[in-house]
This record gives sequence, C-alpha cells and structure tokens, in this order.
Amino acid sequence: MADDIVCGDLEEAEYLEMQHEKIMEIVREMVAEKAARNSDDGESISSSEVDALLQQQKKKKKKKKKKPAKPVREVTYTMSAELLADCRRLEAMQNADRGSLAALELAQANLERILREIAAFRRTYPGLEEDFASHVLRQVEAHVFESMVLYACTLEGRGAYREALGYVARAELFSERRGDAWAVKVAQVVMDVAKAAFRNLGEMEAYAAAAMRQATMYGKLGLGNEFMVQAYCEATTAQIDLRDFRGAIASSTAALRVAETAQGESYARCKLGLAFLTSNQAGLGLPHLEAAEKLRVHGPGEFFEPDEFLRFRRAVATNLQLCRRVLVHEAEVAEDAVDLAAIGAERAGGGPDLSREGIRRAVEEYSRWHEQHHGPLAM
Repeated sequence: MADDIVCGDLEEAEYLEMQHEKIMEIVREMVAEKAARNSDDGESISSSEVDALLQQQKKKKKKKKKKPAKPVREVTYTMSAELLADCRRLEAMQNADRGSLAALELAQANLERILREIAAFRRTYPGLEEDFASHVLRQVEAHVFESMVLYACTLEGRGAYREALGYVARAELFSERRGDAWAVKVAQVVMDVAKAAFRNLGEMEAYAAAAMRQATMYGKLGLGNEFMVQAYCEATTAQIDLRDFRGAIASSTAALRVAETAQGESYARCKLGLAFLTSNQAGLGLPHLEAAEKLRVHGPGEFFEPDEFLRFRRAVATNLQLCRRVLVHEAEVAEDAVDLAAIGAERAGGGPDLSREGIRRAVEEYSRWHEQHHGPLAM
C-alpha cells in the first residue's frame, strides 16, 4: 500500500510525524476515489473537498450518543457467620450481667468488623449507594451504645462515680455523632446516671445543671411535661441547698409554667413557695403554698410513687405552716420596730416615719438592737 519507510537517523518524534502524514495522505486518496465513484460525472475532487468530507465524518462520530452506563445490580449485605455469632453472644452477655467492660469491648470489636465487611463489599461492587447496609450497621451501633449505658450504670452502682461520668459522656457523644439516634434514652437514662453520680460526689452545682439540661431535653423531644416538671424541681431543690435562690425561683417557675396535671402543678407550686420562703420572701411564697394545699391531690397519679406522694403532702403542710409563722413573726418584728422608732421620734420631738422606707429602716435598727442585747433574730 505504501513504500517502506526507513527511520534512519531521524528522531523518533519526526518519524512519527512522517508516519502520520503518510497515513493522512493515503486516507485522502481513498476518500477522493470513493467520492469520484459516487459523483455524477466521475471527476476527482480537490483536497479541500476531501478535508471537508473528513471533518463531516468526525462531526457525525461526535453526535453519536454514548451508551448509558449499566446500572449496578442490586446486592444485599449479609454479615458473616462469625460476626452474627458474636452479636448473639453479646446479647446473651447483656442479658446476663447487665453491663460489663467485656461486653462493651465485644460490641466495639463487632462494630469495627462490620465496617470492614461493608468496605469489602464496596470494593467488590463499586457504585453502591452511600447508605448501603445502613440498617444492619445501625443495629450493631445500637449494641455499642447500649453497652456503654449499661456499663455506666454498673460503675455508678459500684460507687465509681467519676468513671461512670466518663462513660456517660461517651454514650451521649456516640448518639450525637449518629444523628442523635438514641436521644430519648440519653434524656431518660443517661442523664439519670449523670445526676446520681454528681449527687453522690457532692457536686450539687453540676447536679442542678444536669437536671436543668434534662428538662430541656424532655421538652425538645416531646416526652411529656410532667417529666419536665420533675427535672426542673430537682434542680430547684439543689439550688435551694446551694442558696442559689434566684436560680431556684427561676427553675420552679419554669416547672409551674409547663405543669399540666394537678399533681404536677401542686409539686411546682410547693417548690416555688419554698424557694421564696428560704430567700426571705415568705409573703411571695405563701400564695403558692396555699395553692398547693388547696389543689387537694388525693392520689399519686402517674407523677408520684405512693411513698413519695405521702412525703410530698406532709412537706406541703409543713412548709405552709412555717411560712405562716414566719409572716406572723415578721409582722411582730415590724410592729416592735415601729414602736421603737416611735419612741425615738417622740424623744426627738417628731412623729414616726410610717412610709415603706421608714418601716424598713426601723426593722433594720430593731434587728441590730435585738442582736446586741438578745442575739440574732430568728427569721
């Protein structure tokens, strides 16, 4: 078809270029011969016309549609027999000992193994969807979360409170990184473990903060307002002990705002009344304690355990009685203070100042006088 081409001393690039030109010349001759045969007069066509024909052929090739890629055939992941056996062994361990480090380590090993198996599937069947085998993976992840929670409970029960708090944090983070998959259990169980650990460690500020956070979780998850009332009131109790009266009033007010049942409202009002009473605001606390008493809750309902209900009713009666006694005592102190101020004013040749500010100053003066002669006033 063409003369032999000898490379000789030419460089390789020059040689390839010569080859390309030879081939293109041969193609042009072939196209020209074909065009001449197909033309009406049998005459040859010019080289420019040949180039035009070649360009048309290239355009036709470009216009050809690419064949659609074959869809990845549907595949289903099934965990290996070894992994399945270990998952069943883990479930048996959890049912037997209700939380151990060995169970947690096995759960974490199972998670690592299933991730390797799914990765191998992806290499064998490229193009799988991102959530491939996610339902099976989530079951294994649930075993890890459950093992963390159970082990935290075990540690708290043994008195290893600080270590329990570490696993509480791990469980919460594990759930959070998986789209809060177990948010309900975090709110109901994990936070209870945290509160118990903080209480036993004597870290009541952290306990109150955990209770407030738990109440917020209950609200966001829609788990029931009565759970929120209980959590808020737990925070109130701790805040009163810490003499954080402003915080106690705020948390018990939040509890009252969300209470829906008579039991919940009575409980919130009792805590709010006590918060006012302990902050030397018995006058503000009395209406709430009286309201808690008037609600006449005759049974524990779903809010109280039976023994808790009896203790609560006694607490309402005790706090109400104490609040009334404080108010009577305050009235007597104020009366004595006014009398003392009147004596002083009479000696000075004037009348007593019965304005609010005047009475306040008189009470302060009387308190100082009483402390000097008889000791501090029992307010």
